[in-house]
Amino acid sequence: MTCAHGAKIGRGLEPPAPAGLRGRARLLTVRHDSRHPCPTAGTAVMRLSSLCALLLALLVGCAPPGQLQAPGSPQTITVDRARDSAGPVFATQIAGPSTFLPPMPTAIVVLKPESLDRNRAFCQAFQRLPTVQEALAASVVAPNLVQTRWLTQLRDVPAHRAYDCDFLTGTYDYGRAAALMASVRTTPGAFAGQGPFLVLVVPEPTGLRFVGIDGSRYATSEFNQFVASWGRAVGDVQTRITSAPDSPGIVRSMVNLVAAVLRAVFGGAAGLIQGVINAA
Repeated sequence: MTCAHGAKIGRGLEPPAPAGLRGRARLLTVRHDSRHPCPTAGTAVMRLSSLCALLLALLVGCAPPGQLQAPGSPQTITVDRARDSAGPVFATQIAGPSTFLPPMPTAIVVLKPESLDRNRAFCQAFQRLPTVQEALAASVVAPNLVQTRWLTQLRDVPAHRAYDCDFLTGTYDYGRAAALMASVRTTPGAFAGQGPFLVLVVPEPTGLRFVGIDGSRYATSEFNQFVASWGRAVGDVQTRITSAPDSPGIVRSMVNLVAAVLRAVFGGAAGLIQGVINAA
């Protein structure tokens, strides 16, 4: 039936219901037939407002805090309120007898903005390395991982962009990389090449030591070989630490261990960079 003011009463006014709630929404549809006078527009609006309020009350009143149970559906939508917290996140791990308890060395990909084509080519090779998430999924016991970190300007990266090298090189934090290179006391001209550079930051009682490889001598077609060699070196470091995690000598000579492994894998001291990171 159509009223004089042109508004249809009945299914014509039924608003599209959210998925999973349409069964209940249909029960609350405004109905009208010829036995009753046609309601005015104001009356229809008031009825719809009341029904919306009732629907909201039912949803809020019947669902446990943080959950919304859709009628006719076995699924429960859980709101993760912890993610909205501004406080710190405390993560736990199980440490086995081979877990190295002091801080592990951390590797960093250092790039220069002048070599974007090389950076994109290197990114493609870099994707061949396993992610930290994949390595941690292998066991609940904490492994001795040397993480190789790609710097980004963003606080978060969408999951579908994690393998997009145009995106990753475009959002790479070149400013932070430049500051890192400037903070290292090393041989003059150590970072004069076009890169990329793969470096390990090694914590020591006296401060942070720096050991890395200059990839400037590699052509883009050789980046897979460069990254594969880096993977072998990191794997060797991890294996040696795991074999004697509580040895005092490991902590005292960590930087020497890393440097020795890099020399062995990359064929001597060519391209090897060593130094100290200034605290200031």
